[in-house]
Amino acid sequence: MRKSAVFLLMVLISVAATVGATEPAAEKAAPTPGADSSQGIPLPDLGKISGKVTQTMNASGYTYIEVDTGEGLVWAAGPATVVQVGDTVETSSGFPMVNFHSATLDRTFDEIRFVSVIQVWSPKGGDSESAPADTQAAPDPSVSGIERAEGGHTVAEIIESRTKLSGSKVKLRGVVVKLNTGIMGRNWVHLSDGTVGPNGEKEITLTTEEIPAVGSTVLVHGTVAIDRDFGASYQYSVLIEDAAVTVE
Repeated sequence: MRKSAVFLLMVLISVAATVGATEPAAEKAAPTPGADSSQGIPLPDLGKISGKVTQTMNASGYTYIEVDTGEGLVWAAGPATVVQVGDTVETSSGFPMVNFHSATLDRTFDEIRFVSVIQVWSPKGGDSESAPADTQAAPDPSVSGIERAEGGHTVAEIIESRTKLSGSKVKLRGVVVKLNTGIMGRNWVHLSDGTVGPNGEKEITLTTEEIPAVGSTVLVHGTVAIDRDFGASYQYSVLIEDAAVTVE
């Protein structure tokens, strides 16, 4: 019994830190288990939520969404995310509550699930990496004349030698051909340098905190990661993570 109580206490503390960091005190802690429904009773965790957004609102740095899962409507709340009604989303598995009252919104949710990630992709079934209103692309970027970074690699070399380079720091130069911002807490840059991988790959994707303009030539330093699966079709055989990007 004591171990169960300690585990439950740890879960409640985690929820309070994740969901209520900037909310008023009434929302900084999860309701006490065993209280009546007006205080918030934990629900069974149904895992990830996916479907179309039917309502959305922001409050105190968090985004609230109502999702039509095809089997019913579910409310979820997570980190501030660019999302619109009609977007298709998938959330991380979260902490579910009954009759949760948001003091900021002055609203009580019959059921809501607090999640750490809200993933958004095209409402029209397009590129699963894209997010409406924050995607930029160059239709025919010029990648001719790109010089190899001194002591660095080309896009083709990294793709071809990804297993050998996994976990290694690399440097490369290229042109930004597509940019997705604010997805899963990071920006996604598609880079091309005119070289072609063994299976016809013409670009490589990197994650970064920077937002380089599409069409700009950049110098990149980052770590090679392979076989990365973020869920919701965000799957990469090779990726450059936590990249430092310098526009030249």
